[in-house]
Amino acid sequence: MREELTKVYRDNKPSGMLTMAVYRYGNTIYYKFKIPLLRQLLLLFYAILDSVIVKLLCGAEFPARARIGKALRLTHGSNGIILHGNAVIGDNVTLFHQVTLGMRDVEEPESAPHIGNFVVIGAGAKILGDVTVGDHSRVGANSVVVSDVLGHSTAVGVPARIMSRRDRRRGGVFALPTPAGKRDGMPYAR
Repeated sequence: MREELTKVYRDNKPSGMLTMAVYRYGNTIYYKFKIPLLRQLLLLFYAILDSVIVKLLCGAEFPARARIGKALRLTHGSNGIILHGNAVIGDNVTLFHQVTLGMRDVEEPESAPHIGNFVVIGAGAKILGDVTVGDHSRVGANSVVVSDVLGHSTAVGVPARIMSRRDRRRGGVFALPTPAGKRDGMPYAR
């Protein structure tokens, strides 16, 4: 039991643990509680907890209707993490600080990112719109993802591009070919 608590604390700082506790409470009430009047009262209590603890104290937004799988790691706590209400996050995902999973266009307010399992999203990354990030992928720090990221790949840059794909059979990494005369999308200086 002590080892489990140590692992939870190592993976999630206190702000992350508080945020996830409030989120899990709200998510349970939002999706599983069916008695109308009592549900409304419990959601009101959730709204107060969310405003005071998550938004004010922790500086994050974790809406109750977002879908988050098990074992979400908030390595630096929930500092500045913003989630769209329709965002879907798989199991064993790691989010660093200042990550945004949001909408891309105000004309499509319901479109939100879908994050696969075992994904790592670097500090300050923005994933915007109806984008899918495949399983076992990585998104680099400060990247802006506006198109799908294939599974077992790494996306970096603004806008994010796939820089490498991991070979699932060997566990290695191979770089994607770059067009002749170009390096990192820029022409070679002569």
